[in-house]
Amino acid sequence: MASFEVQERQVSMISPEKKLEDAHYSKLPFTTFDIMQKRSSMPYLQRVCFFESKGGSSSSNESLIERMKASLAKVLVDFYPLAGRLEIKNEGDRPVISCSGAGVEFCVADANVSLEELDYSQPRPWFSKLIKRGNYEFSGLSTNIPFITIQVTVFRCGGVCVAWSYDHLVMDGSSQWQFMCSWSEICRGLPISRPPTHDRFFEQQHEQFSSITPTSSLSCVFEDVSSGMEAKIFEFDDETIERLKFLASGRFSAFEVVASQVWIALCKARDLPASQKTSHQLPLNCRSRLSTPLPAGYFGNCVLCALAESTAGELVTGGLPFTAAVVHEAITSFKKDEIRSAIAIYNEDTKGTSPFSKGVTDGVDTWGGSSPRFPMYSLDFGWGKPAAVRHATKLWNGFCFYDPSPRGGKAIEATVYLSPETMAKFSEEVKTN
Repeated sequence: MASFEVQERQVSMISPEKKLEDAHYSKLPFTTFDIMQKRSSMPYLQRVCFFESKGGSSSSNESLIERMKASLAKVLVDFYPLAGRLEIKNEGDRPVISCSGAGVEFCVADANVSLEELDYSQPRPWFSKLIKRGNYEFSGLSTNIPFITIQVTVFRCGGVCVAWSYDHLVMDGSSQWQFMCSWSEICRGLPISRPPTHDRFFEQQHEQFSSITPTSSLSCVFEDVSSGMEAKIFEFDDETIERLKFLASGRFSAFEVVASQVWIALCKARDLPASQKTSHQLPLNCRSRLSTPLPAGYFGNCVLCALAESTAGELVTGGLPFTAAVVHEAITSFKKDEIRSAIAIYNEDTKGTSPFSKGVTDGVDTWGGSSPRFPMYSLDFGWGKPAAVRHATKLWNGFCFYDPSPRGGKAIEATVYLSPETMAKFSEEVKTN
């Protein structure tokens, strides 16, 4: 295979085809849920979706790309905050979204190889060539950078990669896939199946948060903590998940048993002493968990992490029945009081702007992201469903994305970030047979 190269041929700024008419929504606040993501995650996250060639002509690809651009302008009418920019009026103020319609960056590029020549079954360094503006990953706050940039790369065989880089400050994973799937629906001539709502003033109206004084400003100091880490995907198919459920006594969800298996294997691979306290942070969509629930289509961030805690010895000795019970309890007990407490604690402790100073890379804890419930394999712009959806973001020691598998069913893919030495041990410990 020739050296893999990608050449940009067109870069556009796509704005909503209609201007925002309601002045009330021209400036939208960032909620505490939003601000927490900016402080505790990489600012720009990257996804790459591979679509295999359907045997069409190059002209059909070009026609579809033009339809993508036109439908992007249409969908941004509904998802207008994404076309805005971050605005900070005075130094020290909390930023807002200026819904200016400045636009979303859209790039078209060509690859010099066929998709069949590349192995995308695992995360690869060359994914970065498929992403426009990947250098945003460790950027601070900026008022002139788009909230999302998109790159469509066409391979010699007619296969396509659609990749994007987005700011977690403006949307969580649920909203990310809501936007992408809505865009693909319009591209196929369909109406949006789950329209977004944009009431980012809910914190001011909820009794649950009314007595909490929000932090006034947002400062970001990001550290590249991915150095020396490697990423690897571990698939848990339907048969494996049923086996894990059986071993865990059968009363837990697919996600609970997979997260438990990963947590136990990490304790073993890291050679943690039995007395070592360890936690697994489990991301939860809180829209329906608030005292006054938000609509399912609320666009923004509304995710917090439930904290499953134990000792390495208890997890290893107790195995799946014990660990799954700890994970299950952490998830089911995370309700409105826990949400309010998490928000209050955050607003009272905002001096440490970098989460990494508090030990998230100490090789003890596990962080979860994404969700097996996300509809990523429903994404269809006209090429059919993706052959694979991958993460291109570099994250820290012990981070794990839990995604649906292209196999469908209950199958889950876990993308785990570890040092090479620990990864070799983990690869053996996580096996279920």
